[in-house]
Amino acid sequence: MRVISSRKRFVVLLVTLLVVLGSVPGAVGAESVVAGTFVVDEGETVRGLDVVGATVVVRGTVQGDLNGAAADVRIEDTGVVTGDVNVAAASIDIAGRVGGDVNAGTATLRVQEGAVIAGKLSAGAADATIAGEIQGDVSLGADVIRLTDTAVVGGEFRYDADELVGVDRASIAGPVVRDESIGELRLRRLGRRGLRRGRVRRLRVPREPRRRCHPPARPARLLAPGGRDGHR
Repeated sequence: MRVISSRKRFVVLLVTLLVVLGSVPGAVGAESVVAGTFVVDEGETVRGLDVVGATVVVRGTVQGDLNGAAADVRIEDTGVVTGDVNVAAASIDIAGRVGGDVNAGTATLRVQEGAVIAGKLSAGAADATIAGEIQGDVSLGADVIRLTDTAVVGGEFRYDADELVGVDRASIAGPVVRDESIGELRLRRLGRRGLRRGRVRRLRVPREPRRRCHPPARPARLLAPGGRDGHR
């Protein structure tokens, strides 16, 4: 049996995520955060959020998508992201509501009891715990996946893990499928779909301008006194 390590799962999902982030234009007017800690307070609304290297805490509302590569992402029980969450982070903790899909590469993933993801969950992690509700399909690769008796999945549960705990206690509407190709398959499909739709652009390396090859200069001809050619 082929063994896929958590590091490989994480790297493949991270590469996939970065392709997605590079191909999706940022929302007009989206808040941009680089490093530090950014908190969306309860009662506060921001229009989209693009982060790089920051710790993000959402207690209020992100109107649109939450994108980027962060240190840690926490969507607390009062927090709402109306669009998708597309992040690579050391840890991702969701206790609130996500109105779209969650696409994540992380070391630690937590979907807490009471949390709601209205779309799909696609993630690669070292350790993952699902105790909340995911209304769409789940595609999850991790060393250890834990589901509690409060976990709800509205669609298919497709996974790859060294250890799967509690799947018999969770409420899963669709089939439970072990899939060792998680990550690699998604990356190939994403590339093909993106190139067809024009969303993933091929990187073009600028070429140096062509240099014209000139014939070597002919040696000067020596003229003898009187204008006659000194060479024979």
